[in-house]
Amino acid sequence: MPILEVKNLSKKFKLYHQKTQSAVEQFLMLKKSSFEILWALEDVSFTADAGRILGLIGRNGSGKSTLLKVLSRIYKPNSGTFKCNGRLASLLELGAGFHPELTGRENIYLNGSILGIPKSTITDRFDDIVAFSGLEKFLETPIKTYSSGMVIRLGFSVAIVSEPDVLLVDEVLGVGDVAFARRSIEKINELKAKGVAIIFVSHDMPLVASISDETLWLDNGKVEKIGESREIIREYLARLRTISTRDSYHSLGAAPVPDTVDGPVIIEDIRIYDSSDSEAYLFKTNDTMTIAVQLKRREKIGTTHLRIAIQTASGEECLGPVLKTIENPPETMKLKYRMNSLPLNKGEYQLNVAVMDSEMVSALDVRLGGLGFTIGGDASDTSGGLWHIDGEWV
Repeated sequence: MPILEVKNLSKKFKLYHQKTQSAVEQFLMLKKSSFEILWALEDVSFTADAGRILGLIGRNGSGKSTLLKVLSRIYKPNSGTFKCNGRLASLLELGAGFHPELTGRENIYLNGSILGIPKSTITDRFDDIVAFSGLEKFLETPIKTYSSGMVIRLGFSVAIVSEPDVLLVDEVLGVGDVAFARRSIEKINELKAKGVAIIFVSHDMPLVASISDETLWLDNGKVEKIGESREIIREYLARLRTISTRDSYHSLGAAPVPDTVDGPVIIEDIRIYDSSDSEAYLFKTNDTMTIAVQLKRREKIGTTHLRIAIQTASGEECLGPVLKTIENPPETMKLKYRMNSLPLNKGEYQLNVAVMDSEMVSALDVRLGGLGFTIGGDASDTSGGLWHIDGEWV
């Protein structure tokens, strides 16, 4: 029997198009408010089972946080129902359940009471809470002086001692340091082993893929898909491909690309494939990756060059470039470059693809940072640096 059942849950908000009226104007109805209805959640249904982790993914504004707030009874749904067969604890946004003027010690008791934990239980587990948070030196300091990572550490430490049957975690572990994030993931897996149902929201796709038993994908407030995590994440990342949207290059900080390309050879499409020749955007270090580039010749040209490089999310080229010289290109062509062993560590990366003239001076067409992929690993993977060194101690 599922420990959490959600059926046809919907939540709407009013989006006003003018500044808030004064109390007098509202009373006298001197102005008629203009607004539109935004459905943050629409007919959402799923179940969560004891001892399993459900990943929750989606773009910003897709309804993930709203869903967790409805389940936490912060928001009341407009329609639909949900039933939780046990105690529910949530770790939502930064600073929720804390008072900035109170000390760390006082906030432990305050946050515990909000979560429904008896004061006696907090007292009995106080040393465990403090030890897990690692904030022994700051207990008597008001948390308004804490960093965001320290606040998250304190909140997570209180939430896990409440011994919940359902734990909701909303994109907060990324705020803490690497060591605490690793301990938190270990604790989440420990709670899972004890039969706790966990709903985990994150934009870290490798982390979601490594710890979630299944994943729910929300898009514009609706359930797009739910199922095996790696498959759902693969489809989600494919949806986010921006290769056909030229405006995206401006937001990535790359050089502007004109709406129309007058060069003799243009890039029509770029795809990334894994070792099974399936389109993929989630890999591991040392995996096989194939980059396929489709070109179209608009007019006759003697020689052109295809340039491919990989850059970090910050825009620094870290791998390549590799070059392919094309003599007398046909009208259409598809070129593939295979990397037999990806030498990159865990992180977010993007492709830079360009068609160059015969002298390698001018670009005939470019795609800068328009297609991204993720190198993932296990939840405990804390490898630093960009490159994976294939070596051994001898």
